[in-house]
Amino acid sequence: EYMGDNNKQTNKIQKNTKKQKMDFKGQQLAERLYQIIQVLFLIGGICYGFYEKKLYLAVYAVGLGFLITALISIPDWPFYNRNPVHWYTPPAQKKEEKTS
Repeated sequence: EYMGDNNKQTNKIQKNTKKQKMDFKGQQLAERLYQIIQVLFLIGGICYGFYEKKLYLAVYAVGLGFLITALISIPDWPFYNRNPVHWYTPPAQKKEEKTS
């Protein structure tokens, strides 16, 4: 009876994970894009703010970079699922008869 409950939980986990589309390589790509975009906007914003001698322009540039990064990294875009995870499906368990 315990094994039956365990199989039900395993099936629920597998069904829930199939709904998620971003795979592990997609997560790595999202993180890398996040880092690159944030650093580029930070450097660009600091340089532009220093050139114009206005700190608020640097803050706006970093904020804009954050918004663009959020739009690219947070949603589950299809290009984040190029390497889907194939979950192991256990073979059918044989019912063992108790020998007395």
